[in-house]
Amino acid sequence: MNERTESSAKIGVLLAILSLALLAASIKWAHHMNGVRADLLVSCWGVTAGGALAFSIRALRVSNVEIDVAPILVKLGIWLAVASLAALALAGLAAAAGTGPACGGG
Repeated sequence: MNERTESSAKIGVLLAILSLALLAASIKWAHHMNGVRADLLVSCWGVTAGGALAFSIRALRVSNVEIDVAPILVKLGIWLAVASLAALALAGLAAAAGTGPACGGG
């Protein structure tokens, strides 16, 4: 893996980890917040997940290898980003349907 690919892979996996941290924060706090704070938290979550996927796919394309033999960082970045984007899509569908997570008031 060359330096350019390695940098993209590292950025991708770091963004994916940040995205999962924002996912956890959204699950814990976003339903307690109103307005701008909740929107900002969820927006940052989506942007980092999208960035993680973009950088990881870029690293995969630049490396010119099949997904089966791609470096572990590239695979990790892709899978974490896909998991976070799937959770984001489910949260969006739930919000559009008018339902949300039950808040225990904590």
